[in-house]
Amino acid sequence: MWRHCEWNPRGRPKGSKNRTKLPGLHEERLKTIILEEAYRTISVNDAKGPVSIPMAQAVIRSLAVNAAKGNQRAQRLFAELLASVETSNKRLHDGGWRRQSTTRSNGKRSSIGERPIT
Repeated sequence: MWRHCEWNPRGRPKGSKNRTKLPGLHEERLKTIILEEAYRTISVNDAKGPVSIPMAQAVIRSLAVNAAKGNQRAQRLFAELLASVETSNKRLHDGGWRRQSTTRSNGKRSSIGERPIT
């Protein structure tokens, strides 16, 4: 019978490592990883029981809860995020375009054309 040995005779050769292939310069691997993690669903305990939501939503929910509890950094960040989203939605709702006019040297106003609101 074989004795129990502490080493693995058919295991990985000494010195070899698990190496991952480096991404090419044209690939944006970090962005892909961030987006995959942001939309990965996780289980969160809610008042009604466990709920599966995307990671991004869980982070925003946690931020909002901490802001409501009085965390000033969370309050400031949540207010900034909310203002940014509301401004963006308002631009989309209003159409995002406006007429820009200038005054000529003779004092009359002329329309240059439509330009996006920035």
